[in-house]
Amino acid sequence: MRTDRTHLPAASDAARPRAARGFSLVEAMVSAGIVGVMLVASVNLFGSAAKTRLTDNSRRTSLLLAHQLMSEVQQQQYKDDSLLALLFGPELGENTRADWDDVDDYNNYRERTIVDRSGTPIPGYGGYERRVRVEWVRPDDLSITNTDTGLVRIEVRVQDPRGTFTTIYGLKSEQAVPVEAQPTGTTWVQWTGVELEVGGKTPRRSTSGVNPVTQPPIK
Repeated sequence: MRTDRTHLPAASDAARPRAARGFSLVEAMVSAGIVGVMLVASVNLFGSAAKTRLTDNSRRTSLLLAHQLMSEVQQQQYKDDSLLALLFGPELGENTRADWDDVDDYNNYRERTIVDRSGTPIPGYGGYERRVRVEWVRPDDLSITNTDTGLVRIEVRVQDPRGTFTTIYGLKSEQAVPVEAQPTGTTWVQWTGVELEVGGKTPRRSTSGVNPVTQPPIK
């Protein structure tokens, strides 16, 4: 009788685990490249977000400063009717911004340090500048003219620390709702100011005000 014998592996051979296969050099280089690309993309994303936030903050700050000064200018009367009002600009004796009482006094005004109407510096706006230009314009097309038409265009321009300009425009007319003259010897409020401070990492302060009695007369 013939007997076939089949060789079976030893128990020790079957239980022996295969050797773990490691990363090859090519795989390691590819993985490092992928991680590097992701890190660069993440850094660029955060950098772009920070730059956008800085730009937006400067833009909002410039607009706030521009509107604050525009509000101050537009609250003044159209022009000074006194005999001293011979020039387009501050009259004789009006040496500071607190003395100005009509719109054209602000023409060619420029400040390299942000201050309120009394001349007190407002902290938190280092590097910002403001300029004002006042010009007569024609009522029909708002084109600039050299003669008094009863209407002026006010331009307020703010430059931020990066050199970017933000400009807003406003109008002031000689005709307005009349205000009753105050009786001689009485006391009234001539200027009302409001100071606003917004907190955060970059706090911002703004001072504005209105002149409730000095209004241009009806023509």
